[in-house]
Amino acid sequence: MIGIVSAKKVVFIPLINLEHLLKRVRTALDRVGKSKNPGAVTVHRLRVACRRAQVGLLLSRKWLPRKRRKKLQKCLGKVRRSADLTRNMDVLLRTLAKSKPGTPRRIWLLAVKKDRSKAVKKLCQDVRNLKDSLDFKVRALIKRLREESSSRIHQQIRERVSALLTRVNGSIGSAGLGETAFHQFRVASKKARYGIEMSRSLWPAREVKTMIGFLEEIQDRMGDVNDQVGAVRDLESRIKETPRGPWRELLRRERNKKVLAWKAVVEWLETIRGPMISGLDHLQAEGWERR
Repeated sequence: MIGIVSAKKVVFIPLINLEHLLKRVRTALDRVGKSKNPGAVTVHRLRVACRRAQVGLLLSRKWLPRKRRKKLQKCLGKVRRSADLTRNMDVLLRTLAKSKPGTPRRIWLLAVKKDRSKAVKKLCQDVRNLKDSLDFKVRALIKRLREESSSRIHQQIRERVSALLTRVNGSIGSAGLGETAFHQFRVASKKARYGIEMSRSLWPAREVKTMIGFLEEIQDRMGDVNDQVGAVRDLESRIKETPRGPWRELLRRERNKKVLAWKAVVEWLETIRGPMISGLDHLQAEGWERR
């Protein structure tokens, strides 16, 4: 089913899904706003909600007021980056929890907890700023969406999701060539997954289930490596500030872990490269047949 009939016109499911994504952002903002010290899970859910909503806005941009959409995208991006910073501290704290007990670990934990408190303070401020205006912004966007009833909406959204899939297809071979290429492939996979999930009703059920499975596993595996990369980057910055501090030993260990994790995920990508490219091609071909 492509859409549902309401008020003598077709309301397309991908656009209904966008409204749900924006409501999830509101829920995540409320959860963070109610807590003086939001936990790692709460912060992560806010990050994911903002990312999904950003992809939804990107796919639906043709039917949204340009200035309002861009302003909301900017606000969501600001909150997501603040949440990213907080989560980086959570990842480092998790890493430190696994280290050997002793004086160095106590020093590390105190320093990172202090930095997390600063990050949370900024996040809560950004959350308050977005909450104050989010309801108005969303109402304005959804009003515009409900005015749309073009029979071409589903085709154009599918074209945009197809472009995201093509980007994944073109970058999988270079994902192991360096941190930049790795990051680009990870982001492309994430956007493609969120785009497919938003427009799921427009694709063949069996093929889309298989592809989402691929993209979910890519996101999980590459996300773990990205956490390791982020932890190393944070430790390197701390060494620049306090070169004779206790961070050097931890940095050496985390660099070794990063190399091993990177190697493992690149080897795994080689094993799924063929099936995934074939699946992408098949999904897009089946999708175009449904035009």
